[in-house]
Amino acid sequence: MIEEQAASPAAPPGKRLIIGGLVFVVGFMGPAFVPLVATMNLPIEWKTALSGLLLLGIPELFMLIAVAILGRPGFDYLKGRLLKGIAPPARVSRARYRVGLVLFVLPLLLGW
Repeated sequence: MIEEQAASPAAPPGKRLIIGGLVFVVGFMGPAFVPLVATMNLPIEWKTALSGLLLLGIPELFMLIAVAILGRPGFDYLKGRLLKGIAPPARVSRARYRVGLVLFVLPLLLGW
């Protein structure tokens, strides 16, 4: 068997990293502006559309722009730096796996 070793991605050049990181972070700040839109004196249709874009469209669009600026290796580097410690481990113990499986299946069985 061939074992693949996960190499940590290399950092992109400085300017690209800073600009891509700013685009990434600003995009995910979009939902914070929904209360501001709700208090504006706009028709309800405009408020609904703007709130939907701020919640669902803007973060994904800015993430796509950040990937275009950084490139895939740079985005993996940035994501690894920003989400370090938040992501679940790649391997878990057998007991943790079984507990997770029970917690996933039990509500399904009880709901059925």
